[in-house]
Amino acid sequence: MERIIKMLKEYKEESVIIYCFSRKDSENIAERLRYKGFNALPYHAGLDNETKKHNQDLFIKDKVNIIVATIAFGMGINKPNVRLIVHHTFPKTLEGYYQEIGRAGRGGLSSDCILFYSRGDKRKHEFFIDKIEDEITKNNARAKLRHVMNYCEDNSCRRKQILKYFGEDFFEDNCRACDSCLKLSKPERIEQKTLILKESKKQGKYNPELFEKLRILRKQIAARRNVPPFIIFGDVSLREMACCLPSNDEEFLNIKGVGQKKLEDFGELFLKVINDYVVVKREDNNNDLSNSNQEDN
Repeated sequence: MERIIKMLKEYKEESVIIYCFSRKDSENIAERLRYKGFNALPYHAGLDNETKKHNQDLFIKDKVNIIVATIAFGMGINKPNVRLIVHHTFPKTLEGYYQEIGRAGRGGLSSDCILFYSRGDKRKHEFFIDKIEDEITKNNARAKLRHVMNYCEDNSCRRKQILKYFGEDFFEDNCRACDSCLKLSKPERIEQKTLILKESKKQGKYNPELFEKLRILRKQIAARRNVPPFIIFGDVSLREMACCLPSNDEEFLNIKGVGQKKLEDFGELFLKVINDYVVVKREDNNNDLSNSNQEDN
């Protein structure tokens, strides 16, 4: 939990899915995170349909940014701004793992997937596998579980491993993205991956302060229209706005994800936030320069 909390602080206000083993885990982890001040809700098959729909809706509309779920969550959900997926317990199949991590980064921005692995968790899965009556099905489930454990314990490229499992080849020697290829020592992996992602965010050269103002505006508009914020604009569009600082309709149209309709609907509102921000920053810079000159004198 300490490591998960540390990561969540790095992904403040970002959309996160934490997958766990059981309904009880889902409830307990969500409760512990709320106690620590995080905006988290559980999602599992034991909840009534109304509660599941409510929790899912809050997550999709960015009113809650953390969902703690069993594998029941995510089917049919196309939320493009999930930035972090955590597996609190390792999954029982690589098929499931591949599907679950595929729910991150759909908007085109980098995301992180962290899997916590302990051999002790094997017993959790085996308990249910042993209850399977059909011997062929039981053996197949055990084989799939072994594949997941091999994936976790093998130090070779994660991307190459998972593609090979699905019958595909990855011809590069280094994917430059997984813990193995980054050649990190085991105790440093979680901390170093987080730092690497922080650096990659900086490389976008967008203004994070302006991005946050644009994100607040997007959320307000989405709430009024009762739609998910990504329907208004995706994070990619907001980051480009915070990088290029469009000042008029023509420049706004050049932003990725902006068409004539979105210009008409939202252009004036977003351009006002951008232009007001530029004016305030320019005044701040002039004041700083003036103060500096007075000190010199």
